[in-house]
Amino acid sequence: MDENSEYVLYASKEQYSEKRVPVSTKNISSDNPRVEINFKLMPDIGFNLIAIITDKKTQKPVSGVKVNLVNMQTNSKVEFITNNDGKISKPLSENKMNDNISYQFKLEKEGYLTKTETYNKLITKTGDYLAHLEIDLSFSSIEKGLDIGKLYDLKPIYFDLSKWDIRSDAKTELDKIVKVMKDNRTIVVELGSHTDCRSSTQSNLGLSDKRAKSSVKYIVSQGIESARIYGKGYGETQLFNSCACEGEKKSDCPEEEHQKNRRTEFKVVKF
Repeated sequence: MDENSEYVLYASKEQYSEKRVPVSTKNISSDNPRVEINFKLMPDIGFNLIAIITDKKTQKPVSGVKVNLVNMQTNSKVEFITNNDGKISKPLSENKMNDNISYQFKLEKEGYLTKTETYNKLITKTGDYLAHLEIDLSFSSIEKGLDIGKLYDLKPIYFDLSKWDIRSDAKTELDKIVKVMKDNRTIVVELGSHTDCRSSTQSNLGLSDKRAKSSVKYIVSQGIESARIYGKGYGETQLFNSCACEGEKKSDCPEEEHQKNRRTEFKVVKF
């Protein structure tokens, strides 16, 4: 070895995890001419992260999906392309028993909505860890009329009685739409606000329109271009069920049926 130099010693062996150790010869002298390194290799006891990516509608595996996998603890990144079985596999050679792992999956393929999910797990045994059985790694093809709110399990967006101000709980749900639109920068969305039949037709139409536009204003304030989203109030003109109560009609629907009509939809109109 050369004097006054820096080295990295590398050791590997089948069924063991590889190891690298930095070594310096700066302190070597004629009185102390040796450097001893004790490599302690850990047995590779076989942890593997497995994921199968599927189409949300057909539930069939999707090949050719770019999967960006980020280790959330070390921020290291690796990219995979799914095979014909929609599958990727990553050996977890750097981990040991009782480690907590955290990986973020970002799924991308032309014609599909980009999706991000995070998998957290405690390693308690050897073998394969099947991420798709514990988090939703299915994603949806983009088509006109697709309601992205349903895909991402948005909770109902509530407003105070006769008001259209955005409440803090509504912001949490609208932020989910912001994220989807930032991940998918070509889609254009119509935000439609609907009411139940109670109150007058004109009142419902005006109130729902104000609520729709107020929601859009918030989304735009979070960095989404105004040309990519617009709001429209439908009032009670598109009831989800048969709970109409205008004019001569008297609805005997229970509250939970009226609630289904008070909804906000986020439909893709262009992509």
